[in-house]
Amino acid sequence: MIILSSKKLELALAENRITGWEKAKYIFILTILGFVYSPFYFFAPPYPSPSLSVQTLDILAKLFSVLIIFYGIKRCFQINELIDHQSFIERLIILVVPIGLKIEIVSIPTGFTLIWIIAHFSKNTNLHQATRALFSIGGFIITYFYYFFLRRSFTRFSQIMEKKEKGVDGPVSDFEIPKIS
Repeated sequence: MIILSSKKLELALAENRITGWEKAKYIFILTILGFVYSPFYFFAPPYPSPSLSVQTLDILAKLFSVLIIFYGIKRCFQINELIDHQSFIERLIILVVPIGLKIEIVSIPTGFTLIWIIAHFSKNTNLHQATRALFSIGGFIITYFYYFFLRRSFTRFSQIMEKKEKGVDGPVSDFEIPKIS
């Protein structure tokens, strides 16, 4: 099972080397990734309600994240349609795993470090406000990169499929974005 290398996974998927059971395991991993952030709430120290400006920033970051998610999935869907109009959900679930794992590997230690800083300096209310704002902005940035890398993965996968269809061997360019009409 390939879980950290997007490029190897794209190639294996294009060459139909992933069994049905292995595909099911990707769903399991994706589900586990969805639960990873729950522990943050158990370790986060209680602190006063955020200011109105921090709450507004939080709401705006969430709204922009929803837009990124919508357009990110739509773009991946469009790229998949250029390939063969097949297996979009399956491909999405499988290709998102390496990206999600890499993002988690970076964001979990960062999150716990921020929580430790809050707990260590818990008497400083401004630090709580700044940290909450940082989490809001960080979530937005992580969402952007998540879908940026997912779109790149779909793009490379489409190029592999196109080369396979034409019977061409050789490396795949990372930045050839297919035209979407």
